Order: sequence, then C-alpha cells, then structure tokens
Amino acid sequence: MKREYRPKISCGEVSLFLLAFFVTTVLLSVVVFSTLEDRRKVFGGSFSEFEDEYNLKSMESTTVEEFEPIPVDWIKLSLRDVDTDEWKEYTNNWYGFNIKYPQDWKALTSRKPVAGDAWEYRYEFRMDQSENEYSGFDLVVYNATKIENVFATEEFPLLKKEQSQEGNDCESKKKDLIDSNMYSMEKVQSLLSDKCYEPVIFFSKSREKQLVSDKNYIYNVVATSNEENSEIEVDPTKEIGEKFPEFFVVALSLNLVDMKRLPPKPVITAPKPVSYKIDSLGRMVCKKDNDKPGKSKKDKDYHLDMECCLDPDEDPNPWCYYDPVKYGEYL
Repeated sequence: MKREYRPKISCGEVSLFLLAFFVTTVLLSVVVFSTLEDRRKVFGGSFSEFEDEYNLKSMESTTVEEFEPIPVDWIKLSLRDVDTDEWKEYTNNWYGFNIKYPQDWKALTSRKPVAGDAWEYRYEFRMDQSENEYSGFDLVVYNATKIENVFATEEFPLLKKEQSQEGNDCESKKKDLIDSNMYSMEKVQSLLSDKCYEPVIFFSKSREKQLVSDKNYIYNVVATSNEENSEIEVDPTKEIGEKFPEFFVVALSLNLVDMKRLPPKPVITAPKPVSYKIDSLGRMVCKKDNDKPGKSKKDKDYHLDMECCLDPDEDPNPWCYYDPVKYGEYL
C-alpha cells in the first residue's frame, strides 16, 4: 500500500506565523485607536463617548436625560430621626385630646378668644429658648357647630393678592391642599409654587360626636414663628423640616380621647346667711360653738336659716354646711 505524503512543518515556520498574526493584530488596534483619538480631538469629549458609534448607535441621536432630584419627605425623616423617649404628654379631658411635646419646653399656657376670633380655645406650647426661628406650636380648637370645616379655620391659607379678585377658579382647587391618605390626621399644605394660595403647612383633626350630648370640634396644630410677618422664601415644609423637625412629630402625636366634663356647680339663688364663720375647709358653719338646735321663739312657721345654725323649724340654707352629727335629723 502506498503511503500518503505529508509535508513537515518546522518550528521556525510556526514561530514566523505567530509573529505575523501578533503584528497584524497590533497594527489593527493602533489604527482603530488612532481613528477614535482623532475624532475625540475634533469633537471633544472622552474616549468612551464614541463607543456607541461602534455599537451601531449614532452620537447625533444620543441625548443626555436630565433627572429631577428626588423630593425629600421631611415628615418621614422627622419621624425617624427625632427622639421622643423623654417627651411629656399633655391630656385635656374637657376637649378630649392628648399630645406629646419635648420635655424641656416651657409650661403650657392657654387663652380664650377675643372679639373677632373664630376659634374657641387656644393652647400654646413654647420652647424654653428663642434661638430657633420657630418658637413652638399652637393647638387651636374650633367648635364645629360654628366653623363647619377646616377651610373656614384661621389657619387655612389665604388667597394670594393677585388671585383675590372675583372670577378665579382657586375655590375649586382648595380641596387639593388636603392630604389625608398617609397620616392619622389631615395635612393641609400649600407650596411656594402654588398659584392660588399663600404657602403654609399645618395639621388638622376633627371629632364627630358619638352621643347627642357630645360636641363636634376641629383641632388644628400649627407651628409658630419668632419672626412675625416675615416673607416666606422657601416651602414651609422644607424650612420646618430643616429647622424645626420636632413639629411634625408633635402634630402627628395628637390623639383624640373621650371627653370627661364635670357637671357645673348649681347656681345658688338663696340669700347668704348674715351670721357664720369659715371652717378649715372654707365652709360656712355655725358661729356658735355650743349651739343647741331648738324652735325659734319669734317665728312659728318654717323659715330659712340665716345663721348656719339649723333649728327644727328652719329650712337649711344652701350656703351653709351643717354637721350631720348635730343637725342630721333636721336635714
């Protein structure tokens, strides 16, 4: 059988082939790099800006998208960062609410309305120093039989001057200022960019009466500033979040509880006694230490006791206190 002839390849030939392949690869790389570098010099920019052209994408069709910064949720940040472990809690049984506030603040003050005020009572919580632009917050109580909703409260933002004229559509947009989805109470917020209303933020909660004897109330929690009538240059939410984050925590701590009201003291219409003394408890009692109850010598009919010394033929005077040991059988 005839053997097939195969030419022998020497080691030198293999080395020469590998060298030629290496040189060709280097030359192609230099040409590609030089082309891109020349274009960079002409058009400017970095090498990576032209990679899209070699991925079948044209530079002319590439746009730089501008992203708006993600808005900061100042309320959530405050709830996360503010430490409330040592805070005090104020409870008001008359209006049925409690609320927390920092432990180093001043003692609570309250005041009644004057002529022209729409609210029924105002509770003022203040810091114990005035370095902050904000002095604290107010909790304002409105009687809902007089003020129907939050739109009619004094804290609701005013129309901007240019929108105060008739014929604008801002009235229909005021509901958009209220957010009640994320919090335990309504957040009323008007941004600086709002075209209709002045910038403001406060929180509001309403009570619906459960019994006929109950009353409806609206409770507004609003931050108070040391700088009255100062021009607002940034959104109140952002400013409070940066300078007074405790406010958001305070406002969202408002909780409604059962109202507990003691019955009013009865009005006494009877005349006061003409003779008596005041005991250690502040009560009107008989001035005679050794008084002995007996029928009156002058009057035979029943009459009102005027000395706090009750006799069998006398009616007790509601102004007086009678010792039940001595006068019990006549009461």
